[in-house]
Amino acid sequence: MSSKKNQKIKRKLKSIYGNGCFFDRAHIAERIEAIGGIKTFKVFVEERRFKGKAISYQLTVHHLRHRSEGGETTVENCANIAEIAHQYTHSLDREDEEVVNNMLREFKVNFIMMQGDGKVLDSGSIEPEPAQEYIVIPVYNNTPEQEAERKKRLKAKRLKNPTRAMKKQELRKIIEEEENEIDF
Repeated sequence: MSSKKNQKIKRKLKSIYGNGCFFDRAHIAERIEAIGGIKTFKVFVEERRFKGKAISYQLTVHHLRHRSEGGETTVENCANIAEIAHQYTHSLDREDEEVVNNMLREFKVNFIMMQGDGKVLDSGSIEPEPAQEYIVIPVYNNTPEQEAERKKRLKAKRLKNPTRAMKKQELRKIIEEEENEIDF
């Protein structure tokens, strides 16, 4: 692969999407951490540091569809990401790598849709692939009595498993009560 072609695409991507790593700008590291189940970027960087390997944040061109699978070096198929993010992406298995690639595609599509100046690419040419998994969010269409009962169950559940904030609040109450007893 010609390095000149990669450099040309990198410059073109910068002119369309601005300077910087798409991986950072799309907050992919945080999103992966929130998803769970995939080795996080943070863990990958720490492993590299532990092994004494160099970490470079220089921008590289990442192919969203591998060249070995017929992916071309085009604006639609490439993303500018830091070298360390590039290494991380390729360290994942293909399924997890595709999750990251879809996040990069989504960033590109959203960026184009937000610009709306007509000077950038046709957003239809780089639509993200459909998600493999989805989340079902329950909708509550309750009567006021059912809603009160649901909130009561939620509160009871929360009391069984208190959050850190709830524990802290309880501790403050105890300290205040002890201080009031000492004052008298």
